[in-house]
Formats: sequence, structure tokens, C-alpha cells
Amino acid sequence: MKAKFIPLFLLLITLPLVSAEFNLEIEKIDKGSVVIKELRNPAMFDFVIKNTGDSDYAQIYSLVGVSMAPKGTFFIPLGKSTVHVRAYLGDEFLEREGVYIFEYQIKGETRGIFQDQLTVRVVPLADVFEIKPVNINPDDEIVNVNLKNNVNSYLENVKISLSSQFFEADEVINFKPFEKVAIPIKIDKSKITKLRAGPYPVYAEISLDKIAVKIEGTINYLEKEGTSVTRDTDGLIIEKSTVKETNEGNVPVTSTIEIKKDVLSRLFTSYS
Repeated sequence: MKAKFIPLFLLLITLPLVSAEFNLEIEKIDKGSVVIKELRNPAMFDFVIKNTGDSDYAQIYSLVGVSMAPKGTFFIPLGKSTVHVRAYLGDEFLEREGVYIFEYQIKGETRGIFQDQLTVRVVPLADVFEIKPVNINPDDEIVNVNLKNNVNSYLENVKISLSSQFFEADEVINFKPFEKVAIPIKIDKSKITKLRAGPYPVYAEISLDKIAVKIEGTINYLEKEGTSVTRDTDGLIIEKSTVKETNEGNVPVTSTIEIKKDVLSRLFTSYS
């Protein structure tokens, strides 16, 4: 029986193309997964990569309208390594607020493709900061205004202009994710002499990368009651007494003046 000859090029075409699997285990550490829609900042992660196969060069990318960094190729050695990853959302993600889950790929030059997902959140700048309620006593010289970053994002060079009936101040502050910063401000005593106890608004204009929003908080001006009494007496034959009481607090008070005289004294006593 005569053997059948098969051309070499045909044999190569019919053999299946096999690519080695990219054996990766990735721990994703959230370094700021919140994207502020007006700023278009990237969501940031640290990828702790455990490579159980051969070392390789790779690229990271997404096919759903997200630009990934690092750009180009990066080296993945055998064992553990850390890669700083940034995800820039496209316009379709920034049209509305909310939580998004999207797929990304890590493609090796020789080791195939690894697929996984990332979760990010889109918020407006107006929802990022909050002024916590603060109390002021009439005797206070300094007040600490507490401003809180409500999101998981690093925010640098935040310009803040604060104004109220008690003070005005301007600050530039860096915020870590979910950080609350106490801003000490000197109280303008000339502004509060006629203020009564109660809640008062405090306003903050917050600017970041030339984008500005305004938020509002509350200052509670605490009550202080108290009166001071002064008495003046003059005259020899007819004694004249003047009693003056002054409200030194910031709430209305009821005051009673009582002067006791005998029968003869009452004949010569008058009140105004």
C-alpha cells in the first residue's frame, strides 16, 4: 500500500493554535475608585500580581470605553509584583452618577489574556464635601470648622472660602479619602455682639481644578444667660438710689428689682 503524502503547509494550517494561559492572581487595592464627573479624574488601584507562570511583558486595556494606564507594555515577573493602575472613564460613563462595573484585560506577549472586572463610582463635585455642624460659645475666640471628604478619592489643592456671621476665611487643603479636616478660624467678636443664640448658616465655596461649587452647613450659637448689677447712691437728706441691670448673655432674660423701705421711707420714694 502506498503512503499518502500530505503537504507540510497544509499540515501547519490544520494544527490548532495553542497559546499558554496567563496564570495570574490579582489583589486589587482601592487607592481612589471615585471619579468626580466635572473633574474627570482617574480611578486608581494598586494591582498586587502573583504570577505562577513564566515572566512576561503585558498590556492592560478595556474594550468598553475606558482608557487604562500604564500605557504600553510593563513587565510581570515570576512571583509577586505591584502595578499602579489608573482607569479614565469615557463620556458615556460620565453622563450620569452611579456605580459601574466594567471588564478589563491583561494581555501578555507570550502568555495569553487574563480577564477581570473593576468597580468605580461617579459622583458630582457638590456631593463630595460636607460641613459638619459646629458649636460656638459666646466666650470662644477660635472655632474649628470641620470639612469632610465623603468619597474614596485623594483630592489635592482644594481651595475653600468660608463665610458666616461669625467669620470669613480662605484655605487651601489636601484631603485623603473620607478624611475630616478641622479648620481653625478666629471669630470676629465685633460681628457677634448683637447676635442671639440659635442656628446660623455657614457657606463654603469649594474650587478644584477651576471647577467651583457652593455648599452650606450650620453653626449653633449656644446660649449664655447672665446679668450684671450696678448700684449708685447719692444725696444726704433725700437718698437717691439707681439700680442698673445689664443682660450680658445672648438670650432674653427676666429681671426683678426689689427695694424694701419702711413706712416713712416709702413717703419719699419714687420709681422710674
